[in-house]
Amino acid sequence: MAATISGHVSDFVLGLDDSKSEIIAKDLFDRKITLVQVVECLGEFLTNPDQSTRKRGTQLLVQILQKLPTGLLAQKEVVHVTTFLMSKLSDHHSIQPHAVQGLAAVTTFTSFPGGEMCQQICSEIFKEIQNQSLSQADRRCVYTIFLNLLNSHLTDIQPMGDTFVCGFVQQMDGEKDPRNLMLAFRCAQIVCNHFNLGAMEEDMFEVTACYFPIDFVPPPNDPHGITREDLSQALCQVMASTPAFAKYCYPLLLEKLTSDVQSAKLQSLLALIACLPVYQTTHLQEYLGSLSFQLMREVRDNSSEELVTASLQALTALITQLSKEAGQLAEFMAETLPDLLRKVESDSAAVRLPTIKLLRAMAAALPLACHAVALEPEVDFLTETVALLQQVADSQSPAVDWSILTECRGKVQDLCDSLLASQVPQLQVLGMRGLCALSMWSSILPTEEVQTTVEKIQNKAVHANSDIVRKESQTCLRRVLQQQSQLADIIISHLTEELRANHGKYSSPNGRQIFDNSAALLASVAVNKDTAERVCKVFLQSLQTNSEGQEELLLPVSAGLATVLQSNLISSLVYTTEVIPSILSFLTTRCLKWPSEKQQLHATVLTQLTDGLRSGLLLQEKQVASQVVQQVCSLVVSGDPALLSAGGDSPGSNSPLQALSSWQQSRLVQLLLVVIPCLDTQTDPLVQRLLAHLPDVALQASDAHTRLQTCKCVAAIINRIPAGEPLESVVNGLHTKVTSQMTQSSDLDMSHAALTLLTWIIKGLVVRGHKSAAGLIAQLISLLEDKVLGLKAAEGFSTILATFPDVLCVAVRATVTPTFQQRFLVQNLPRLVSGFHNAQPGLKEHYLLAVASMLTNVPQQVLVSELPQLMPLLVSSLKGGNSDLHRQALSTLTSGIKHSPDVLTAYLSDILPDCLHLAAQAPSMQERILALRCVGEMIQLPPGALQPHKSKVLSALKPVLDDRKRLVRKEAVSARSAW
Repeated sequence: MAATISGHVSDFVLGLDDSKSEIIAKDLFDRKITLVQVVECLGEFLTNPDQSTRKRGTQLLVQILQKLPTGLLAQKEVVHVTTFLMSKLSDHHSIQPHAVQGLAAVTTFTSFPGGEMCQQICSEIFKEIQNQSLSQADRRCVYTIFLNLLNSHLTDIQPMGDTFVCGFVQQMDGEKDPRNLMLAFRCAQIVCNHFNLGAMEEDMFEVTACYFPIDFVPPPNDPHGITREDLSQALCQVMASTPAFAKYCYPLLLEKLTSDVQSAKLQSLLALIACLPVYQTTHLQEYLGSLSFQLMREVRDNSSEELVTASLQALTALITQLSKEAGQLAEFMAETLPDLLRKVESDSAAVRLPTIKLLRAMAAALPLACHAVALEPEVDFLTETVALLQQVADSQSPAVDWSILTECRGKVQDLCDSLLASQVPQLQVLGMRGLCALSMWSSILPTEEVQTTVEKIQNKAVHANSDIVRKESQTCLRRVLQQQSQLADIIISHLTEELRANHGKYSSPNGRQIFDNSAALLASVAVNKDTAERVCKVFLQSLQTNSEGQEELLLPVSAGLATVLQSNLISSLVYTTEVIPSILSFLTTRCLKWPSEKQQLHATVLTQLTDGLRSGLLLQEKQVASQVVQQVCSLVVSGDPALLSAGGDSPGSNSPLQALSSWQQSRLVQLLLVVIPCLDTQTDPLVQRLLAHLPDVALQASDAHTRLQTCKCVAAIINRIPAGEPLESVVNGLHTKVTSQMTQSSDLDMSHAALTLLTWIIKGLVVRGHKSAAGLIAQLISLLEDKVLGLKAAEGFSTILATFPDVLCVAVRATVTPTFQQRFLVQNLPRLVSGFHNAQPGLKEHYLLAVASMLTNVPQQVLVSELPQLMPLLVSSLKGGNSDLHRQALSTLTSGIKHSPDVLTAYLSDILPDCLHLAAQAPSMQERILALRCVGEMIQLPPGALQPHKSKVLSALKPVLDDRKRLVRKEAVSARSAW
């Protein structure tokens, strides 16, 4: 082997075969040879008197280092190699570039020791290297060395202080290549953030700010993808990295703002926006007048929309900083506002519109700054006008003289009325917002006019056919009632009348629209106890008066009732004497006659009512809650809420606990989810009675919704039974029933029912962190090997870790271990990984789906910590044909690149081709977008690992730029630019 290595080395050094470096690097990677052996064979060439021979020897060593994985070499080897390369910096000038390239490689190694060696490298570079004399690629290596050390070993370099800052400034001075400047700017930003610049602050500013503004224009078909915007943003980050630059930056920005070049102005504005929060008021007073003048002039000149927008943003940032110094702000406002207020009343639209925009920008930082502005109803001013109107309404203060607003009140009302009458939803929203603001001007608007204004909002809202108008109307009415509570009678009466008038017209499109809108609005105006109880009674009455054939009408009614009950504004008296009796009566009469062709609608209505009842019950005192529990359990056990069985374990003939009951009857089992949070699972005999019958319903009921809700009930009860023999007995009994049905039933639906119940039993135990879950989990994992039940078992892992608002969460008083999701993943992932590797090819997908189901529901930090053992499964997921697996794998890999780049680097060659394939060929737009994001994030991996793939990536992404979907094209541009 030694002879072979020696031959390869000789062939390379003598110029016979440059590919020998790849062969040697591969042998090193495969552990066939060691670095010591390579260096021994190189010895005579590295010390040869002939500089060209030393150059070739050093070049071979460096090329080998560049091809090695970052984690291959031991620390001792890295130290020796680094020491040698530093010594070569003082060798012949033709050898220096290779030494620099080698140091750029070794500083990325995970075993690089840091410490004093970082300072030694920097000192040697400052001493021996004149960066300006190197080629572009070699200068890039110098910046790469600095960036590697600053990112990974900052604390080791900081003791160098001014020495490092001075050396870096000298090395960067005169750099012109945009590729190198991107790296140099990143280094400069870190230096400014983490070093005391001291006497070097002006030099540091000058060496970077000399490039401002960026005038770089990339050549056609530039493969590097660096744009003017990239360079400008990077330079802005340097200029905004320390307040010490304020005294140098403000005059520079002012100079460029007066330029005739639009790009220079825009860059100056963006830089000002970025710098102001960092500089704050440091040195601002000296340049305040000039800066504000230039900003306002740009808005008035209106040379381009981009410049106007940036100028307004800069003005907002300026006012925001001034507001931190009361004296400066008062002086500025006193000088500026009078002139603006005069111009806003000008007859010229060219004067008024820019002035309103300026006032709007100032108001964004300080709302009261423009409280006295008179407004005109031209269409060009709509957005600025209404936004300003809202700020005035929100900023009412007794210290402000509001009388000036009475002069423009009529004009504002006319404007809002015209907007509300528009056929464009966006304009209707603006009109509604304006009228809402008007109705809150209690200081200047008479009560009868406020009432008229609110009625306009209501009339538009109940007839609205646009989602954004409906949503805005709900927000507006809530805001009005919170401030003008005396209007509650008018609003609730009007909406109640609309419900009654359109109750019999629900079959018509117009009647349905008005009824649905009125119900949603009625629910939204329950802003206090009084309004909530009044609205609740309206909905309860609608439930009782509903007739057959109008089941769809119950959907908005039950949704509105649930919203009100969940608002926590209903008193115990109303809840127990009106809500509970009305809903239970409805469920035992109307719901039992529900037509079979509307089962999905029935499930939605029942779920909404159940959610509302549960929210109300959880707020009641123990004695009140106990009465409700008895009523509900009696209904479920006997089918009649008025009958409460005293003893006897057999459910009545009409009981939902009969597995063979009709689907309408059996679905009432879902009501148990209302009362289980209030059950005393240790002493209440109802618990045992329920556990005696619920499993049979979960296993044998013909209705899928009933089976699922029953499984939830069983899991909720198991979760709350005190630990010990009673719990063990219940779990063992349930396990026996479930296993028997899974193994003996020939009906696939019944096997699936048993598996679903097993999953929920596991969830009930896992959420509380009980040890009994271990054996059941093992059974669930073993079922992944079943060709029939494997996919269903894989879905169960998602159920176990998912969060449900109606069961097994803290909100419903379940026993919840805070870290149960993390614990479940850590304990079971190794078994799933092992099972995946050992499974037959046709069953591997079951394991992948199980893992993907878990990853959806675990915190990011836990997922990242488990990434090393997940990687083989994620790679396999990308190669399969399952879209769900693709999406989960891509999301996990994208996150892993950000948090564990070293792990991803080792698999780059495996995942990159699949990501590129999915980016171009995946049938789902979401998959293509996720794949492109993953490819774009890969740019964060070490440059040495990315370089071999760069041309392939750029080529593969080119066709995606023409994807049929705009969002995909946008991601493709972003990813390709990053590469």
